[in-house]
Amino acid sequence: PIMMIASDGLFSDSYQITDEMSNDDIQMMFDTANDGDTFEFNSKEYNNISLVVDKKLNIVSSRNSVVHTSGAVNSKAEDLGIDKTFGFYFTSNSSGSILSGITIISTLSDYGVIVDGSDNSKIINNVITGGKKAGMLVKNSDNVTVSFNSISKSAGDGLQLKDVGFSSIKNNTISHNGRSGIETSNINNNSIFYNDIHHNVLNGITLQNKSSGNLIKHNNAYENLNGILINSTSSFDI
Repeated sequence: PIMMIASDGLFSDSYQITDEMSNDDIQMMFDTANDGDTFEFNSKEYNNISLVVDKKLNIVSSRNSVVHTSGAVNSKAEDLGIDKTFGFYFTSNSSGSILSGITIISTLSDYGVIVDGSDNSKIINNVITGGKKAGMLVKNSDNVTVSFNSISKSAGDGLQLKDVGFSSIKNNTISHNGRSGIETSNINNNSIFYNDIHHNVLNGITLQNKSSGNLIKHNNAYENLNGILINSTSSFDI
């Protein structure tokens, strides 16, 4: 590992992740890391990846590394009672984490990325393709940033937001998904701005259950069944 000094003055380590490492090897490194450590994927391609992020980590690639997800639930996920398959799963212990610069191909898994209770985390500048249920799921989380990602070709929705508040969904391209580009359930005070949402089988954006105080502005939604479908108890949404 390479020792670094974080912006808050604390020391953190930086680890290089190569394609010679197994998923179990990488998971063990995640589990033994300290909050704030950085993991850089620096090989071209990785296979059978299913990683639980259970602390605050920075997971990045400067080489646009391609990660093919696993269709199996790994042992770490089983221990936590997680029954969905995924590429990266951010738990409530991972608040403040970053995922950036990685292409995630989730042909075999339910989701490419799951953010579950991970407040203040940032999913930025990734390509997420596939997913049997959705490309990405954010749930039970506040102050999450999802920006500059390409999310496409899921059998279900591109991006699902469930019980999410005060988050920023901006400048994403969400297209060619089997259901809606963005589907929400019980969201409040989020900003959904400047997204290109097109060629999804159902709606560009679907609001379900309850929605309140959300700003949904400046999106370019076209070639969907509907641009925006409000099927929620909507209060003070713009």
